[in-house]
Amino acid sequence: MDKPVPPPTEPTIDDELALLLREIEKEAVPDRLMELALQLQEALATRREAVERDGSSAADAPVSVLEEAQQKRD
Repeated sequence: MDKPVPPPTEPTIDDELALLLREIEKEAVPDRLMELALQLQEALATRREAVERDGSSAADAPVSVLEEAQQKRD
């Protein structure tokens, strides 16, 4: 009996995302862009902490989370 021929394999979304991430990681990141990305990361973490602490939704979290994150760093 003949074995069924498997369909051609196509890259999945995960494969495509992994490829994109590898390509992005090869690129040089300007210092200012890295600084802004780190500030954004801190602001998002601060917002998430506020939401978890207060039980509010992300939309209700304070707008000044960036300032709060900067104060934590200083």
